[in-house]
Amino acid sequence: MESELTGNQITDETLKQTKGCSGIAALILLSLWIVFLTIITQITNWTIFQVIFEGSFTFPDIRWLIPLIYGILLFIPLVVAEQLVKEPVAKGRIQALRYLSILAVLFSPSRIPAITDWQTTAAIQIAVVILFLIVLLFIKRDALHSWEGQPGLNHFLIAASAGAILGIPWVLWGAQGSSFDTLLALLLCAALGMVIGVVLPVNSFLKEEKPTLESKPRGIWGAGWIVTLGLMILSAAVDQNGNGWILGLSVLPLGFACAALAYSSDGSLTVHGRISSGVLALFGFFWPMSMIDPDELSMVISLGKGELLEYAVKSTALAFGLALLVMLFLYLLRHLTNPGLLFASISFIISWGLIFGLYLYWGQPGFFGEKVFVVMKEQADTEKFNPIADPVERRKAVYSFLVKNAEESQKDIRSWLDSMGARYTPYYLVNGIELYADPVFRAQLAAREDVDRVLNSPMLRPLAEKIPTASGILAESDIDRWNLQMIGAEKVQNELHIYGDGVVIGQSDSGVQGDHPELAASYRGNLDHENDYNWFDPWFGSTYPTDIGGHGTHTLGSILGKSVGVAPGAKWIGCVNLGRNLGNPGFYLDCMQFMLAPFPQKGDPFKDGRPEKGANILNNSWGCPEVEGCDANIFLPAVRALKTAGVFVVVSTGNSGYGGCSTVKDPPAIYEDVYSVGAIDKSGNMAGFSSIGPVNVDGSGRIKPDITAPGVDIASSYPDSTYEIASGTSMAGPHVAGVVALMWSANPTLIGEIDLTRAILNMNADAYTGVAPACVNKENVPNNVSGYGIVNAYKAVQEAINLR
Repeated sequence: MESELTGNQITDETLKQTKGCSGIAALILLSLWIVFLTIITQITNWTIFQVIFEGSFTFPDIRWLIPLIYGILLFIPLVVAEQLVKEPVAKGRIQALRYLSILAVLFSPSRIPAITDWQTTAAIQIAVVILFLIVLLFIKRDALHSWEGQPGLNHFLIAASAGAILGIPWVLWGAQGSSFDTLLALLLCAALGMVIGVVLPVNSFLKEEKPTLESKPRGIWGAGWIVTLGLMILSAAVDQNGNGWILGLSVLPLGFACAALAYSSDGSLTVHGRISSGVLALFGFFWPMSMIDPDELSMVISLGKGELLEYAVKSTALAFGLALLVMLFLYLLRHLTNPGLLFASISFIISWGLIFGLYLYWGQPGFFGEKVFVVMKEQADTEKFNPIADPVERRKAVYSFLVKNAEESQKDIRSWLDSMGARYTPYYLVNGIELYADPVFRAQLAAREDVDRVLNSPMLRPLAEKIPTASGILAESDIDRWNLQMIGAEKVQNELHIYGDGVVIGQSDSGVQGDHPELAASYRGNLDHENDYNWFDPWFGSTYPTDIGGHGTHTLGSILGKSVGVAPGAKWIGCVNLGRNLGNPGFYLDCMQFMLAPFPQKGDPFKDGRPEKGANILNNSWGCPEVEGCDANIFLPAVRALKTAGVFVVVSTGNSGYGGCSTVKDPPAIYEDVYSVGAIDKSGNMAGFSSIGPVNVDGSGRIKPDITAPGVDIASSYPDSTYEIASGTSMAGPHVAGVVALMWSANPTLIGEIDLTRAILNMNADAYTGVAPACVNKENVPNNVSGYGIVNAYKAVQEAINLR
């Protein structure tokens, strides 16, 4: 049984032991070790989260090992020091830190759930802390009788007032998740606050000692340092997807503030002081934990200008400064006066009034939780429409059948959802429904007989301000069109005078600058004098083609840009499926449905779709990894239906090639019914980042990519009517989409003939002679590094002409 010294245990020998220096020396050495180890742990937490979330490398999920190793490396020197140190006060402080090292170890199982499963992680952490407190209070039951005083409402109100002030940056620049997320965060932070109140305030003086004017400040400052170390340990141990550095810096100055609350003016440690210090710690943890989604701290999502990382850094810096002010205020308050209930009440009303005012008028009020995507068991089989020769009639038949299948199979579940007042979005291209659901509701959905599975559909929380529009650094005169020359596109334009006329490209991406000089004339909406059926933005609701990030403007330029595109005569329609860099099944399907059967911007895809106005060729410079909610088969019904409808679907393979073979792993690039494209450089070598096959994620062993195209240092259009150079398989896919447009323009009888078009591309590709990894034999054609080779626009178009 653990022990804590009380007045009845103190002897003259004990009093002599308090005067030694070994305890101070031990605490100094332990402090250095804790600070060093915590910094290393925070860096490790952040790095491993970034690597796993980004997904390019096959890296084992060892997140659970971090708190385990961290806690053990803390525990060993602490338990040794506790045995060696004789001074009771120092011994008590070391013991308190040892308790937290044990808690760090106990947090290890909370890292086992999926990296995006914050709710399960938080629930496990809450259970761990509650269990820890129960055991600890049982161990310390004898010492509880020595705790002095009764709870004081005035002290509680002062602590809550200070806690409110700490929330200023978070309510201004953060946003809440779902109501359930907020509840979990509150419960977890309340539990952590209890840990602070119960464990860390340790008696700075023995019962027989009478604190002096000189010793009282020393004792409280010493206690404050121990609480600071404890907050550092908790921040690193409770880290959720790399948010530990935010938690740690936000609460770091609160150690001394908690000590100022915990100790009375005569230097004694009281019950109401413990409670007040716990309340302050609660809010120190709560604001950043509830107002920042840790998943969104991934640099893949939030590294850009105006993105969440920028706000997180700014909020953390201001939170640190406010915590310092709170610390100074509480120290001054304890020296100047003992705040009465009236003062405390006024402080409480003013501080919380300020917080709610800022939140409602300048913040992002409301709850912004994650959605789920319900995949129905009844998926439509459209192959029976393949014999329809006319591609437009075939597309109409496919659309009507998909809608009918979804409406009939969703009838019961929609009625059930309607009866509960649930808001949802139905889909037909993949028979499914997207909606908000807490864990209990999600379990009910998954248990239904008409439901196949329930997937995550993550939603990014809103930002405080609109992200600034990207801008390139090049002018048109700076552009090197080597990529068009390499694949023979310039030769097609100059010699064969074929430009892609009569073909409609469907562009689903970050958006498009509709009035860019390269793209304005080819936007079908400008020709139709309407944006309905030509532009759809499920992300931001824009009514005219707009692009914030630039990715979509660049990729579309490579397809049909006036001077930088493969097929400048083609027309385009557009959709925003990736307004910021974290999509979900719903957003991707919103755009795929729009491309199959465009509808008015405020229309119903089920009722208002116009298949005859749909795109002929789809460029998809995106992939949907597991962190976006997708499994291997999520879009399989969609791409099968699109192929049957005569839509040529081009997909970039992804940029995970540094991970080696079998890195084509995200849908839709993995599917047989899409044409997947890898990237080569100017020298004809495969780009190191370009993902390679085989496809193992679905067990098929399928060869991917199907073909390769230029994807390194590609110059193309960019927002603000500029140009920019970019690299990625995202830049390679558009070249192939443009080549197909040239082929179909040269021979319109090929429109909708997917297998024949693919065969022409494959047979007329140039042989790949560049380097290949050891796991691929490039002499085999097709192979998992280059597919059938490098796309050749000139030969493919000539073959298309020959088939007229």
